[in-house]
Amino acid sequence: MGGKAAQLLASRRPAGLRGVVLVAPAPAKPVAVPETTRAQMVQAYLSRDTVIATLDGVLRHASMSEELREQVTKDSLAGSSRSR
Repeated sequence: MGGKAAQLLASRRPAGLRGVVLVAPAPAKPVAVPETTRAQMVQAYLSRDTVIATLDGVLRHASMSEELREQVTKDSLAGSSRSR
């Protein structure tokens, strides 16, 4: 429910808010995910290449510095026991 609460508060456009980042929010209704897409989601954080592809193709909409991109990649790989 945290993502829904964050979206509600952001919709009120409080002073100083520049953006909202939602990490793995639940959809409002169940979503049927095709098996090929599900397989890609499972693989998204297994290697440096898949993390970068997910970051560039799905997660971000604005540019980021190479330093930040490297930190996000490193942190994403650290969260996956299969990527170690």
